[in-house]
Amino acid sequence: MEFICVTLMIIIGITDSTADQFAVVGPAAPLLAVVGEDVILPCSLKPNISAVNMRVEWFRLDLKDSVVHLYEDHEDKNTNQLQSYRGRTEVFKDELQKGNTSLKLSRVQISDEGAYKCFIQSNTWSDDITVDLRVKAVGSPPLITVDGFDVSGGLHLQCESKGWNPEPELVWLDSEGVTLTSENTDAQKETDGFRVKHMITVYNRDSKYHCRVKLRHHMMETEIITSSKMFNSLRSSVILISVGSVLGVIAVILIAVFIYRNRRKKQTEEERLQSEEERIKNERQTLSLAVETVKSLLRKYAVNVTLDPDSAHPRLIVSDDGKQVRYEEQSRTVKDGDQKSNNKFDERLCVLGNEGFTSGCFYYEVQVKGLSEWFVGVARESAERKGGIWLNPENGYWMAGLTGGKYEAPEDVPLPLSVKPQRVGVFVDYEEGRVSFYDVESMCHIYSFTEQSFNEELYPVFWHINQAPLIIFHHTAGKFCTFSFTGKMFNSWRISVVLISFAIIFSVITGILIAMFIYRYREIQRKKLSEDERLKTEESRLKNECERLAMIEKGTVESLKSLLRKFAVKVTLDPDSAHPHLIVSDDGKQVRYEQQSGTVKDEDQKSNNKFDEELCVLGNEGFTSVCFYYEVQVKGLSEWFVGVARESVKRKGFVSLNPEKGYWVAGLRGGKYQASEYPYIPISVSVKPQRVGVFVDNDERRVSFYDVESMCHIYSFTDQSFKEKLHPIFWHSNSAPLIICDL
Repeated sequence: MEFICVTLMIIIGITDSTADQFAVVGPAAPLLAVVGEDVILPCSLKPNISAVNMRVEWFRLDLKDSVVHLYEDHEDKNTNQLQSYRGRTEVFKDELQKGNTSLKLSRVQISDEGAYKCFIQSNTWSDDITVDLRVKAVGSPPLITVDGFDVSGGLHLQCESKGWNPEPELVWLDSEGVTLTSENTDAQKETDGFRVKHMITVYNRDSKYHCRVKLRHHMMETEIITSSKMFNSLRSSVILISVGSVLGVIAVILIAVFIYRNRRKKQTEEERLQSEEERIKNERQTLSLAVETVKSLLRKYAVNVTLDPDSAHPRLIVSDDGKQVRYEEQSRTVKDGDQKSNNKFDERLCVLGNEGFTSGCFYYEVQVKGLSEWFVGVARESAERKGGIWLNPENGYWMAGLTGGKYEAPEDVPLPLSVKPQRVGVFVDYEEGRVSFYDVESMCHIYSFTEQSFNEELYPVFWHINQAPLIIFHHTAGKFCTFSFTGKMFNSWRISVVLISFAIIFSVITGILIAMFIYRYREIQRKKLSEDERLKTEESRLKNECERLAMIEKGTVESLKSLLRKFAVKVTLDPDSAHPHLIVSDDGKQVRYEQQSGTVKDEDQKSNNKFDEELCVLGNEGFTSVCFYYEVQVKGLSEWFVGVARESVKRKGFVSLNPEKGYWVAGLRGGKYQASEYPYIPISVSVKPQRVGVFVDNDERRVSFYDVESMCHIYSFTDQSFKEKLHPIFWHSNSAPLIICDL
């Protein structure tokens, strides 16, 4: 009895162990597909058990890192999929229950040809099969061209066809259908298929020749008829053209030598000036955006300034709205109380603003158009107002302006300005101890007082000695503007007519040129003098323009960098949001890519915080403030994206990193700079950025990217909708680290 029980248990164990086994089956013969069409690579399980809970992997045997499609844990996982297969593969998930693990490959390409492995794995068993795919492409009809004569009088005929796969058979046939031997043959495999080319030499006149290209049951053919007229006319053409060409070449050489000597210098100068003009034009386009950016950022600190008539010198008349002041030669009647008041300037032609400031930054603009002498700036509240005081920092005055026809700061510091400013902007950073002056139209930096000490209220101050008014402007936060910166077949008789006509015309023209030579000589000499003078004037103008642009660029770049960094925020990386292949440093300032995934806990796998397909990581900090800014070092990285994302963005599965999904990113991928992803927006970058700055302006609904070194604007998302917290986001696929910079 015991022996029978033991035997039954052994039989049951063997039955259970074999029940989980299966075989993977597929076609034994190669599959044939046509370029541009879809194809199904068959693969299935025998017996027809369910593959829903199994790992289904398709990969190429002839390529490295060759994942074509991966299905695992009830979903597609194509993070490491070959780039050329992206968006073109799928398994039939409804058929997995029946054991059908076939792969559908859409829009077949020639590069898809090769051996594919279908690998199926369960918890206890695995098996695979190889599927061989052959791709067929039908190319263009054969093209015949006449390629001249040989020394024995034969006519060279060349036939060419391209776009075939595999390599087709190309043959020449005579009028009787007899195959001719090709003298030169050439076959090259290109990205769009094979290009084949054969050449023969024929001597028979009034004969027909065929060029035929064939691939399996596909065949295309072109014919050409070689007439006696073609042979004779081509030979006559060669003789006439040779004679005419020799005569013409001699005359042209004589004329060309003279013209070359006289115009070489002029052409070189013209080319240099044109190149300089183009360079200046490109610099203007680049600077225009930087200028508008600086202007917009400065005006975010704009304050409403009105003039205090109680502080004004008696000869200065303040308007009722406190926005204008002008000089009157005759003094107003001054009350005894005003004469004794310490508030009023009695010798210096100055007036203060009503408003005082003790912290942060503030900015105002003044129109000085048409004024011959003026100074603007700020002064301490306790600064002396009586007597002939010096308006310098030692006495509590920080001013710049125009006097005696020269622009200068106190103590006769000259200010080299290439363009007379019409409107001047004054920017004060109380904490940094800095007072800066700008030409508002060009945003050219005029002068800055740096490392000053402010320990009391600062008031706008104005020195004026013109009857025309000095006018104060008031700006609310301005808009952040972006300036968008074959061959051929022809009849032989036509060839002859054209070539003979050309030879005759060429000879006539040669005679005319010789006749005009003497007349043109004197005219060229006369114009040369005036042209040299014009080139010298143009060169001087371009030199001055280059110097002006260089000065504007230097001041604008530094101003923009300083203003953006006032909105700098601290950013650290959130390791709980990072894809398993991304390793975050202990200080949260660096992230790098590792091929092997780290061990992921079950609770992390179920967490909605972690990216599982996209190689992304978020910043710990979320921001709802008006503006914020951070910088990232991307030096030496081949692929990366940086930007911001909404707090509620989807983090599971493949996600298109675009604004519609809550991602505003820009970066480098596949050797090309782009904004957004699927669809991507190409970005033109002249210099590869080493450090990228990201600036978010909630008021303007804008996300902007800058090359930090040159402060060149890379790209901006405009008119966006931000309805929740925004977190910095980083996409990274490099073993070298991406580094968040401290500011």
